[in-house]
Parts: sequence; C-alpha cells; structure tokens
Amino acid sequence: MVATVQLVFGCAGARTMALAPLSGADERAAPGAVGLLRRLALPGEGWVHGAAIDRLTVGDRDRALATLYGQLYGDGVLADAVCSDCRANYEIRFSLLELARSRQPDGSAQGDPPAVRIGDSHVRLPVLSDLCSSLERVLAQLTLEGPVPDADTAAAALESADPALELDLTGTCPECDATQATPFSIARFLEASLQRDRTFLAREVHLLAASYHWSLDAILGLSRNERQAYAQLLIAERGAGLSAAREALP
Repeated sequence: MVATVQLVFGCAGARTMALAPLSGADERAAPGAVGLLRRLALPGEGWVHGAAIDRLTVGDRDRALATLYGQLYGDGVLADAVCSDCRANYEIRFSLLELARSRQPDGSAQGDPPAVRIGDSHVRLPVLSDLCSSLERVLAQLTLEGPVPDADTAAAALESADPALELDLTGTCPECDATQATPFSIARFLEASLQRDRTFLAREVHLLAASYHWSLDAILGLSRNERQAYAQLLIAERGAGLSAAREALP
C-alpha cells in the first residue's frame, strides 16, 4: 500500500511524497533513513522524489520518516533508556503521531526558499544537503541577508520554524524516581528498528525459499507485508501439522 506524506515546505512547489511499500531488497540494502526515502519515493506530478529529497527541510524529512515508521510498525514507540543515576534499564512509551503533532512549525518561515528573520538577518531553513558541513559553515550558507547570526539564537529560531523529530524525551526511572532526558531521533530509531529486523528477514527468506522454491530475487521483491504474511501462513500450517501429529500418537 502506498503511503502519502503531506509535507509542510516541500520542494519546488511539490508538497507531497508517495512512498512505495518497503520490500526485502530495500531492507537488505540498508541504505539508511534518507536512503530509504530516496528508494521508496515514487515519481509523479507534484510529488517530491529523486534528487529533490536532498532539498527537503529537516522537519519535512522527519515527517516523512515518521509516516514510514508508522506504516511499518504502527503508532506506538517503545524506546530503551538507562538511568544516569542508578544505571537501571527502563522503557519509554509514547505515540509517534502525538509527538509529531506537538512538533509543528510556528509559521515564522516564509518564502521560497522558506526563511526566517533573526534580528537584522534573513536565514533560510536548512535542507538535507546542508547537513554535511560544520555549524559555522552551515550558518554562513543559510544567511541570505545581513550578518551571520549567533549560533544559539539561530538554532532556536530555526528549530521553532521547522521542528525536527530529534529531541530529548523526559522519562522517570521506575527504580529510583530520577527524572532525566533521553535523546530520541526518528531517523536513528527507524534505522535501528530495521537493523534489528534483518535477522527475521533472513529467516523469512529461508522459509519461503525452502517451501515454495522461489528465487532470492523473487522473495526480496515482495513487499514486507506480503513476505511476512506468507511466512506466517507457513508457520501456522507447520504448527497445525505438528499438533495433529501429536494428537495421533497413542
């Protein structure tokens, strides 16, 4: 099923992304979060795809990644945390949809490219291709008019104009009741989730190949949902057969 993402700023007038279903080939390539967007973004009139993805703002990138994560894993997020006081391990649970809704642009960015006023300066929002440089260099690139603003002031204004899903989440340790901030990044979290699932990918490929004698390319060409559905059917049939055999024993 194609997932549609409504972007806030978009690129060159296009404010929609259409993401194809994730396949085993995509998972196996492990291209990273932005690489996945490049692989999955479908071409079409008014759709952001191809090289235009590198011109997305950081907030739009994270909105697209949140949609992709929701398509694969659902809305609930379970993140691991370690208490800095007692070193106990605990979990933070939250709704990704609610988090994304709480991180909306404040409307201060205007124009094309979208930019904000910071004192006497006019500073555009950073896009993905800007992130390869140092902070000082990036600020110099982003400043369209006026002096390069102070880094802390600029960071706060740009964050309000286009919030990313990269922030500190507040949690309370269940062991010692210490409250602390745990860093969260949708890009890193999605990458870690897919990396964890690569073990299941190998098992599912093996199961389908052994049962149906399909080629590796054919299995990897299936969408993730299709592959998992076939694997679950095979596992259920094997389980039913084993139960019947046990019942037939004297």
